[in-house]
Amino acid sequence: MLGNLLPDLIRDAQLAVQGHEGAERRQAQVILADLLGLAQMCRPAGLCILVAGH
Repeated sequence: MLGNLLPDLIRDAQLAVQGHEGAERRQAQVILADLLGLAQMCRPAGLCILVAGH
């Protein structure tokens, strides 16, 4: 289920943002933003369970 994958995908995207510069960093930021948006869409509908420790 997607909810099980999201925390790891978000963590990996955060690491990609931190580990890159320039165009690659911007691309990683876009991916991270997309994943966070997906997590927000899933929460209200009860389709995903996301536990993120920030």
